[in-house]
Amino acid sequence: KPKHPIKIIKEKRRGSYVTLILNYSLNEAELKQICSTLKQHFGCGGSVKEMRIELQGDQIENVKAYLKSHN
Repeated sequence: KPKHPIKIIKEKRRGSYVTLILNYSLNEAELKQICSTLKQHFGCGGSVKEMRIELQGDQIENVKAYLKSHN
């Protein structure tokens, strides 16, 4: 079990929202693969920065549902 639970938060940046997925205990290659899958599934942009996944838009509910169904 990971030391810290996965956090899903949203930030407002330049008038738009960004959804951040923090404390996902995987290496960078695995994070990029998950990010790519989430972007395709939700039809949004995103990237991996500083070992966290950033998705464009308010995707909190979508991410929670996706992670619950795929874990």
